[in-house]
Amino acid sequence: MRGRFDRAALDLDDAKKRRLPSVRFRVRRRTDHHMPARALNHVNIRADSALVARLKDFYEGVIGLTAGWRPPFKSTGHWLYIGDVPVVHLVEDESVQASPKSRGAVVDHVSFSCTGLREFVELLERKAIPFHRNSVPGTELVQLVVVDPAGNGVELQFVTGEA
Repeated sequence: MRGRFDRAALDLDDAKKRRLPSVRFRVRRRTDHHMPARALNHVNIRADSALVARLKDFYEGVIGLTAGWRPPFKSTGHWLYIGDVPVVHLVEDESVQASPKSRGAVVDHVSFSCTGLREFVELLERKAIPFHRNSVPGTELVQLVVVDPAGNGVELQFVTGEA
């Protein structure tokens, strides 16, 4: 996929500050925007309350996110954090299941930069969570691809040199 990215999904300076693994891609800088996006802020998942509970357990128990402060919205839900950044927002919405309309295009997957490849593989195997392992051609990345309880794709990226 080299050359297809306009911007890296994670601000590389931020990755260094947080000691996250970073991989450099050949990135074509856009010149037609004066304020380009610099990072993915969060993903919001709406589901009925039972599924939100299962999603919370998955993102905490498997992915390693931590539940934290959430503004006092009228809706009920959870914000799940990496460090001090709330990256997954779960919102309870009982109308989601009752909706007869198709949502149309959907997000295929969410990707997290991770460390501890061997430990993650052991955790997924211990919890009997199916996964697929990919090596990204032309990079030092290894991806573990899983599916969360709502059917969303979750990609876990590891730099092979740290594994």
